[in-house]
Amino acid sequence: MFHAARAIAFKDGVVERSHFALIKYLVEKHGKELNKGMLNKLDFYRKIRHSLNYGLDSKANEEQAEKAIEFAEKFLEEATEFLEGV
Repeated sequence: MFHAARAIAFKDGVVERSHFALIKYLVEKHGKELNKGMLNKLDFYRKIRHSLNYGLDSKANEEQAEKAIEFAEKFLEEATEFLEGV
Protein backbone atom coordinates (compact mmCIF):
# COMPACT_ATOMS: atom_id res chain seq x y z
CA MET A 1 0.00 0.00 0.00
CA PHE A 2 2.85 2.34 0.90
CA HIS A 3 4.55 1.89 -2.45
CA ALA A 4 1.31 2.37 -4.39
CA ALA A 5 0.78 5.61 -2.48
CA ARG A 6 4.38 6.61 -3.13
CA ALA A 7 3.87 6.10 -6.86
CA ILE A 8 1.22 8.82 -6.79
CA ALA A 9 3.57 11.18 -4.98
CA PHE A 10 6.39 10.32 -7.42
CA LYS A 11 4.07 11.28 -10.28
CA ASP A 12 3.89 14.72 -8.67
CA GLY A 13 7.67 14.87 -8.31
CA VAL A 14 7.49 14.31 -4.54
CA VAL A 15 9.77 11.79 -2.84
CA GLU A 16 8.45 10.94 0.60
CA ARG A 17 9.68 8.23 2.95
CA SER A 18 7.48 8.91 5.95
CA HIS A 19 4.28 6.89 6.00
CA PHE A 20 2.50 9.62 8.00
CA ALA A 21 3.64 12.48 5.76
CA LEU A 22 2.83 10.53 2.61
CA ILE A 23 -0.79 10.00 3.64
CA LYS A 24 -1.10 13.62 4.75
CA TYR A 25 0.25 14.70 1.35
CA LEU A 26 -2.23 12.51 -0.54
CA VAL A 27 -5.17 13.83 1.47
CA GLU A 28 -4.14 17.44 0.91
CA LYS A 29 -3.07 17.15 -2.74
CA HIS A 30 -5.42 14.47 -4.09
CA GLY A 31 -8.18 14.22 -1.51
CA LYS A 32 -10.79 15.25 -4.05
CA GLU A 33 -9.65 12.85 -6.79
CA LEU A 34 -8.91 9.83 -4.61
CA ASN A 35 -11.46 8.06 -2.47
CA LYS A 36 -11.23 9.88 0.89
CA GLY A 37 -12.53 6.80 2.72
CA MET A 38 -9.68 4.77 1.25
CA LEU A 39 -7.15 7.35 2.37
CA ASN A 40 -8.60 7.26 5.88
CA LYS A 41 -8.42 3.47 5.87
CA LEU A 42 -4.85 3.64 4.57
CA ASP A 43 -4.01 5.77 7.60
CA PHE A 44 -5.78 3.22 9.84
CA TYR A 45 -3.57 0.46 8.43
CA ARG A 46 -0.51 2.67 8.83
CA LYS A 47 -1.26 2.88 12.55
CA ILE A 48 -1.84 -0.88 12.75
CA ARG A 49 1.45 -1.56 10.95
CA HIS A 50 3.27 0.77 13.31
CA SER A 51 1.75 -0.93 16.34
CA LEU A 52 2.60 -4.41 15.03
CA ASN A 53 6.17 -3.46 14.15
CA TYR A 54 7.00 -1.41 17.22
CA GLY A 55 4.46 -2.35 19.88
CA LEU A 56 5.38 -4.74 22.63
CA ASP A 57 2.24 -6.85 22.75
CA SER A 58 0.49 -6.30 19.42
CA LYS A 59 -0.40 -9.28 17.27
CA ALA A 60 -2.55 -9.67 14.18
CA ASN A 61 -4.80 -12.64 13.67
CA GLU A 62 -5.59 -14.37 10.38
CA GLU A 63 -8.89 -12.51 9.88
CA GLN A 64 -7.22 -9.13 10.36
CA ALA A 65 -4.47 -10.10 7.93
CA GLU A 66 -7.02 -11.19 5.31
CA LYS A 67 -8.91 -7.89 5.66
CA ALA A 68 -5.66 -5.95 5.26
CA ILE A 69 -4.82 -7.92 2.11
CA GLU A 70 -8.30 -7.27 0.68
CA PHE A 71 -7.92 -3.57 1.35
CA ALA A 72 -4.40 -3.53 -0.11
CA GLU A 73 -5.73 -5.05 -3.33
CA LYS A 74 -8.51 -2.42 -3.52
CA PHE A 75 -6.07 0.39 -2.76
CA LEU A 76 -3.63 -0.82 -5.40
CA GLU A 77 -6.48 -0.93 -7.93
CA GLU A 78 -7.56 2.61 -7.00
CA ALA A 79 -3.99 3.92 -7.20
CA THR A 80 -3.43 2.21 -10.56
CA GLU A 81 -6.63 3.68 -11.98
CA PHE A 82 -5.68 7.11 -10.68
CA LEU A 83 -2.21 6.94 -12.21
CA GLU A 84 -3.52 5.69 -15.55
CA GLY A 85 -6.05 8.53 -15.67
CA VAL A 86 -3.48 11.25 -15.09
